[in-house]
Amino acid sequence: MEIGDAAHYLVTQAGTAGSLFYGNLDVNRVAAVGHSQGAGGATRAALSNPALIKTLMTFSRPITYWLNGPDIAQLTRPAFLSSTHGIWDSVIAPPVIERIYYEILTVPAALGIILESDGKPADHASIVDPAYGGNPGGELGYATAWLAYQLLGDPTAATAFTGATPELVANANWPGSAVK
Repeated sequence: MEIGDAAHYLVTQAGTAGSLFYGNLDVNRVAAVGHSQGAGGATRAALSNPALIKTLMTFSRPITYWLNGPDIAQLTRPAFLSSTHGIWDSVIAPPVIERIYYEILTVPAALGIILESDGKPADHASIVDPAYGGNPGGELGYATAWLAYQLLGDPTAATAFTGATPELVANANWPGSAVK
């Protein structure tokens, strides 16, 4: 519940005179984003707060063995699920499981499965800050495009996920990716 509680706290602070966040947040454009176990928390926040959370983005959402998490099939908001072909994700969050999560969704969704990020093989911790060993640069483009598309309605960002040949699906560095 922490992610949902944090989002509600920020919404309250955005409307509270004297708060650092007062008038500085667009409380109508909120996403829940998480990596690994945090992806389960982000999913839980999106499921519990559909009026507030407009889209969900997960990076390497673990298999249910590792994550006794919420049923993503109940999601009512668009979602971008990202995974890697790396050795750690083959155990923690394998692309085949991410595809199952994607296929059970009944909402608009994208599945991104990346091979290399910043010129290095992408794996479970690629998305983390480089100061902690990550190499997220290659993963951030589609993540940013998803948020711009879902939260801002950006038509250029939308082309990564829509049309006859969405860019994500055509990108050779993202084999096995899909959109619906």
